[in-house]
Amino acid sequence: MQIKYSKKELIELIEKYYLEKEGRDVKVSITSNSQPTGIFETNSCVTIIKVKEEIVLLGKKVQVSETLDKNTISNIIGEMLESIGYNLESLEFDQGIRQECVGCFMNEHTEYKPYFNGIELRVCKNNLVKRK
Repeated sequence: MQIKYSKKELIELIEKYYLEKEGRDVKVSITSNSQPTGIFETNSCVTIIKVKEEIVLLGKKVQVSETLDKNTISNIIGEMLESIGYNLESLEFDQGIRQECVGCFMNEHTEYKPYFNGIELRVCKNNLVKRK
């Protein structure tokens, strides 16, 4: 079975996880950048998911941020799915680089803009037999 979450839904899901499981009130931000990668340095989309929170350290408020990688996102969603009886098989980011033609006449040119639309999950029902 496939499940798709939009960018907004993913942010809500991660914030809910941190609030319920760890008791932390965090704010999630997702940004996409175009960076040259590989041996030929072709542009590819790099998505950065950051979790920010404000903590009190020695009587002073401090802003703390943590970057989540794909593995951490997979663990978070996998744990939430297991609690309702499903297993996470795979997680893919719906991201890429979109070509947009801007300007007109002599100023017309192509811009390459990165995008992140959300995630696609492949899940299956947990078929473990429970013994009495």
